Parts: sequence; structure tokens; C-alpha cells
Amino acid sequence: MDMIMLNQSRKFFADCCCCKLAKHLRTLGYDTKWVACISDKELVKQCKEEGRILLTMDSTLPKEQNYQIKGLSYYVFRKCNRPVDQLQEVIKTFDLKIEEEKFFTRCLLCNDEIVKISKEKIRDRVVPGVYEKHEEFFVCKSCDKIY
Repeated sequence: MDMIMLNQSRKFFADCCCCKLAKHLRTLGYDTKWVACISDKELVKQCKEEGRILLTMDSTLPKEQNYQIKGLSYYVFRKCNRPVDQLQEVIKTFDLKIEEEKFFTRCLLCNDEIVKISKEKIRDRVVPGVYEKHEEFFVCKSCDKIY
């Protein structure tokens, strides 16, 4: 993997080809942004503004956006296709710590944090079988998805 690293950060931005990788990183508790339709120029701009590590499979991006790459905190060229392999490579490359207490602390849809919610407050928002089977529920602070 080729990489330009200018400073330390643990926030990621997965490009449109890495949506499953984004969900895996979110599952582990890592702040990982993903946008389905975004131009390369805007992707690089947001990474720079937010101090995110760019994760991409697009090997042409550095050639097309070379003038903007220089200000990017991190840039990673993705070479493996399977999301689980990508995850392993990111964990190894950035020496990510896998901490069980951070698992499922981010929304898989929007990336914001999820917080515990009382069971009674979500009674009408989940199907009865799920409600009866589980004691703990969580809600996303932004999109309101229940977990």
C-alpha cells in the first residue's frame, strides 16, 4: 500500500467503493465518513477540512487530484477488494486498537454516536418480538435509528 502521512488522525473517510469497509470500521467504533455520490475534488476537500484519513480503491485519484493531495493529512491507496481484507490492512497499517467497549458505539448508517435509550421509550418503534427478546436498546443521536 502506498501512503502519504503528514500527521496522526483516527478519523476516516471511505470513498464510494469502500462502503462495507466504512461499516466495519464504524462497528469497531471508528469515526468513518462515507458518502455515496461525491466528486474526487469534494472528497479530498472534506478529508483535508475534517482531518480524515482517506481510504480509497481508486488508483487514479492521486493523478487527477495531485494538486490537492499535498494538503491531505493521510492518503491510502486501497489494493484489496474484500472488505474484511481491507479492514485487516487498515488495522495493521494504522495500528488501530480493537477495544470491545467501543464496539457498536457508532451508527452504521450515518456514523454519529449511538446512546442508550430506555426500553419503554422505544416500545412502539420496534416489532414486539424484538422488544421482548432484548433488554437494552440504543438510538442514533442524528438519524434516530434504533439498535
